[in-house]
Amino acid sequence: MEEDPFMDNISSISEIHLPNEPMDVKLKLASGKGVNIIALAEKEFERIVSVCVEAKIPYHLLDEDGEPEEGLNLYMEDLGQGFSIGSENFNVYTSAELFEIRHHRGRYENKFQNAEVIHDFDELQPGDYIVHASYGVGQYV
Repeated sequence: MEEDPFMDNISSISEIHLPNEPMDVKLKLASGKGVNIIALAEKEFERIVSVCVEAKIPYHLLDEDGEPEEGLNLYMEDLGQGFSIGSENFNVYTSAELFEIRHHRGRYENKFQNAEVIHDFDELQPGDYIVHASYGVGQYV
């Protein structure tokens, strides 16, 4: 069996978790040692900034060209999941870790990824086959 040439690059990357605590406590934990980035969508970003201001948690606003600093860095980008690079003491947190938001994938969602998505029921004709993300294949009557 061949050795994976990329294993050294990814072996120190792991999932990251925060305890179920109030938001100000989570942010204080997330602003610990090392470089910590919080990447969020615009609405969530505004909420986190206000919590940081209220709780007097120091933070740095990070833009596309900026270098992250030691401590808490806020970045407006909606990522799916956070991660930690332990050897570098580098952590990225997202809404999944801060707000415990999980995307529920329907039972059939993966099987029909390439299907055409309809935007209105007017696009359907009686007899058309349809696929529902949770219920599977059916026929429009």
